[in-house]
Amino acid sequence: MEVALVRYGEIGLKSDRVRRRMERQLMKNIEAQTGGKAFKRAARIVVVGGNWEELSRVFGVVSWSPAVEVRARMEDIVEKAVEMLSSHRGSFKVEAQRVTKDFPLTSPEINKAVGAAVVERLGLPVDVKNPDVVLGVEIVNKKAYLFLERRRGPGGLPVGVEGTTVLLFSGGIDSPVAGWMVGKRGVEIEPFHLYTGVDVEPVLKRLSRWFPRELNLRVSAIDRERIVRELEKRGKMSYFHLVFKGILFRRAEAFAEEVGADALVTGESIGQVSSQTLKNLRALDSLVNISVIRPLAGLNKEEIVELAKKIGTYQESARLPEPCARIRIKPVTAASPDVLRELVEAIE
Repeated sequence: MEVALVRYGEIGLKSDRVRRRMERQLMKNIEAQTGGKAFKRAARIVVVGGNWEELSRVFGVVSWSPAVEVRARMEDIVEKAVEMLSSHRGSFKVEAQRVTKDFPLTSPEINKAVGAAVVERLGLPVDVKNPDVVLGVEIVNKKAYLFLERRRGPGGLPVGVEGTTVLLFSGGIDSPVAGWMVGKRGVEIEPFHLYTGVDVEPVLKRLSRWFPRELNLRVSAIDRERIVRELEKRGKMSYFHLVFKGILFRRAEAFAEEVGADALVTGESIGQVSSQTLKNLRALDSLVNISVIRPLAGLNKEEIVELAKKIGTYQESARLPEPCARIRIKPVTAASPDVLRELVEAIE
């Protein structure tokens, strides 16, 4: 039977109770994202049917292999190994692993027996250091799984095991990456967007592919021109970017209370732009009574761009104009929390 064999990592290090909960969530997410059916097999998950390519975007999956399931008997393993390598013309190597230890032969003994049968029946050369192909064999309880490749997953924890956050979603390069990074830590995200005339849905759709459910955007309108007028009257145009963000923080906090989220997530990186100095970030945080998570805090722009390309949001994000690009000012770099609060409250 053809299946996908899924491996996970840090989930297996948790306590029994936590591990079982996370395994159930991982299987639920796999089924939602692939459309297949997931089955627990000791420290593995087997997926039958569905679009297995989606496994490479399921948080919690470390690696997976298109595999063939046979009975865990040497004659069955040998027959399937010979069949799978029958069209191969280069060198090979067998790598066996007993995920469960009830099989009578050790992993080296399996390697030797399967390799000898392939050499005898197909005449293929063995190369243990640099083979053209590696035949993997994993023994799990009463079944053996044979495969010729391992494909990487994103790793991390399955979405849904670590609560919910509100993602401040501009649609630019940074915020989708921030959402991806907390998703990798098992967090659900609820995207929140201040509408300034730009359609960010194409970016959100690209990000949604990494999550077990489609991400729905909550949108709130904002009048930038009114902010400009009010700040010009007060002689505080240097606070424009922070006031814009402050309004976003306040409205996102209200949304978080509505959906039961535990934190806000932003795409800010320390010092990337003048509005993201530590003092400015502190002033912004003082406006809300909810935790603010900045998963990109220690990354530079080049690193963030590389991640955006990896997750598939970069091209759509790069098409969008910056929401405050038309406002040419010299921003404050050491904002007063009290002044910022007064301005935000006056304008809102």
